[in-house]
Amino acid sequence: MATIRTVRDHRDDGISTHTTSTTTYSFWWELGLGIAVSIGFILFACHRQAASAATTDVAPLTADPRNCAAAAVYTKATADDWLQRAAIAQASLNAFNASSTALGTCRKRAGAVLSGSRDTIRWRNALDAVDAVASGDFVLPPACLRATVVVPLPATQWPGAQCVVRDLVFAEGTPL
Repeated sequence: MATIRTVRDHRDDGISTHTTSTTTYSFWWELGLGIAVSIGFILFACHRQAASAATTDVAPLTADPRNCAAAAVYTKATADDWLQRAAIAQASLNAFNASSTALGTCRKRAGAVLSGSRDTIRWRNALDAVDAVASGDFVLPPACLRATVVVPLPATQWPGAQCVVRDLVFAEGTPL
């Protein structure tokens, strides 16, 4: 509670009024309570916004070739190897562009990755590989450029495959 006191001075030029205030303990208490309520409201609003963002529909994102290829890289990469991630990204982009059936597989994979909890660094690396391949900043060996299928070794159904990176075979064919 603040107390306001008015003091009158009599001087030669007339009467002047000075206002002084005496602040008491309750003013600071009310100010602190107001700040605490404001911070609580902000935190509550941010939490609700984050919760609603987590439950948004991921369907529009799953049809995007970039997210589709990144989901393939995220799920199929077996090592922290840039060449392997780039080859998976290229094969996924090729499959996405070559076949309409790849869209259904892509949507399932991308939907699972985008709606679930994921490793942020691994997801960022997958997106970086897709962006590098799509922009032409990273060029794969010629044997890997036309691949549309990624299969683990031993790949007996792909005897003519020319591109092998670690334990994955990249070949041309019908996307799975």
